[in-house]
Amino acid sequence: MPDTTRKVEFDPARSSISVHGSIPAWLFSIDDDRAMLRMGRRTVRFTRGAWVQECASVWDYEAYADNEKIAMQLSTAMCVDSTSGAEYPLHAILSWEGRSYRGCAVAGKLPAR
Repeated sequence: MPDTTRKVEFDPARSSISVHGSIPAWLFSIDDDRAMLRMGRRTVRFTRGAWVQECASVWDYEAYADNEKIAMQLSTAMCVDSTSGAEYPLHAILSWEGRSYRGCAVAGKLPAR
């Protein structure tokens, strides 16, 4: 399980990302150039994903699924989960279908399912 207690030095070339948010509950995961969004009963898989570093502590990610595009901005700002109060080392803003969703993230390989 990724360590959520230490400051993160994020390297998208070596990291998988797990991002989550609430109201509505959602989960977005990235592994290499593939991504998956789960929101409610809907699951969308994205491909051709790419990272761009905006500055020293901010990265942008974009990926595509058929005619859909998803974008995420990830920063090393501390994030507090609005539901549980848990602290996470990365803050994310997900943009999809004309809406923005704020969430918390961890970097690192997640346990195999």
